[in-house]
Formats: sequence, C-alpha cells, structure tokens
Amino acid sequence: MLLSHGQVAGKPFVSAATIEAFLSMDTFKNGLGWMMDPENAFMKNAPKGSFGHTGFTGTSIAVVPSHHLSVILLVNRQQMGLLPSQTYYNVSPLRQKVFEAVMKWVSL
Repeated sequence: MLLSHGQVAGKPFVSAATIEAFLSMDTFKNGLGWMMDPENAFMKNAPKGSFGHTGFTGTSIAVVPSHHLSVILLVNRQQMGLLPSQTYYNVSPLRQKVFEAVMKWVSL
C-alpha cells in the first residue's frame, strides 16, 4: 500500500494524504510506525526514503521505495529460550546481513 501510494490495481484505496502522514519524518526521524533513519537501523546505508520496522521476536521489514522492494525477515528469537545472560539472542546483526545481501543483489 505504501509503495503504491495508496492505490490497488491503479485505483485509490487509501488517500495520498494518509500515506504522506505515515511516511513523513518527525523530529526523531520516525514516521507513523516506521523507522525512517537508515543510519540508526538495521537497514544501514539504505537509499533515501527507505523505512522499516522491527518486532520484539526478531521479525523485521525494510522497505526501499527506490527499488520497489520490501525485505521481510520472519524469525522468533524466543524459540531458542534465554541466553545464559537471561536475555534473548540479538538478531540485529542477522537483520543487517540479510538487508545488505539483498541490497547487493539488487545492485548487480
């Protein structure tokens, strides 16, 4: 919906104003529910206009409008249980590697 500017099959479904509201960066470099600052996220060095979101269990989505691309990673870090430190496994490096691999592939 966000990549197609609120249209489905060429017909408006969500207003352009609503889409713009979701993707307008605030003073914290976030949109409505989206991380918009690729320098502070798993999608480091993403093209301008990219946005993403992460979830507690390790899931994530990165959207790169300039490539009409969405990278969705579905993982459940809770499945393995807690580490000896009583924390869950940090999936951020995995998120970064997957995103980097996809961006490298689309740049070929």
